[in-house]
Amino acid sequence: MSDLLSAASLLLTVLGLVYGTWYPEITQAIDMDYPGPKLDRKPIRRKVSRALWAKALPLAVAAVAVTIIFVPDALVIAAIGLCALWTSGFSSLLKYKAVQAAFCVVVVLTGALAGYLIHLVCDLRAKLRKIDT
Repeated sequence: MSDLLSAASLLLTVLGLVYGTWYPEITQAIDMDYPGPKLDRKPIRRKVSRALWAKALPLAVAAVAVTIIFVPDALVIAAIGLCALWTSGFSSLLKYKAVQAAFCVVVVLTGALAGYLIHLVCDLRAKLRKIDT
């Protein structure tokens, strides 16, 4: 179990570091204003497109993949814990394992990061549509 926690934590850390590095560029692309004429929008469109295709989308795909990889184990751990709580009541807390709980928290955080990155991808895509109209 500790190997699983280590792997999930390491991957979340890597995702977090890359996210932290790329976040300013992604949000800057979302917040960019663009001029009226379509011809003047090319440089802005290029920056928004790059933020989408080279930063936000690959990071979102990676976060979703990491989440999908670890969710089955987290669900099994949660189900076992809930069944123990249901059948044994609070005496089941004597069998509490912090490593398993920490693993579940890491998976939830990875899923939350994936959800937020998907939101950023949608925002960038919407920005591209506005630039193109």
